[in-house]
Amino acid sequence: MIFAPKTGEANYNETAVDISIAQESLEVEFTPESQGYGDYIFTHLPYQLKLKIVASQADKAYRKVLFYENDKVFSMKNCFGLNLGENDFYCRWTPSEPGDRTLKVAIFEDEDDPEPGNHTASLDVEVLDFQNTSNSSGDAGGCFIRTVMEKSL
Repeated sequence: MIFAPKTGEANYNETAVDISIAQESLEVEFTPESQGYGDYIFTHLPYQLKLKIVASQADKAYRKVLFYENDKVFSMKNCFGLNLGENDFYCRWTPSEPGDRTLKVAIFEDEDDPEPGNHTASLDVEVLDFQNTSNSSGDAGGCFIRTVMEKSL
């Protein structure tokens, strides 16, 4: 809910705002620390989650944005208002265990949201164990990482 002043009056008019997240907008981006290891996601390296929150009009309300890994909240961010249209939103994520992961994000909607239910997005990713990575010759993980880094230089 936002409160917009009427033209020429001191009173305020309540306006319902549709807040949504495009399902395909949630993505994992590499950070400077995780760049250089190929197109893989490894444990113990930081990544950045990016999503687009869309508002049907400017919204001055404070909102909570929750980030989940396999249905467990790992971060809660405050959103201090939204501009009309697309708003980029970011969160750091460092996976601690290897395996398949479902990343999910949700933003709280108002009770009077004109299109309720479009406030979440999810993304399935595979996380590899940074410690047990090896190259094709069977060397230890550190050798593989060194090889990848040398090739990228």
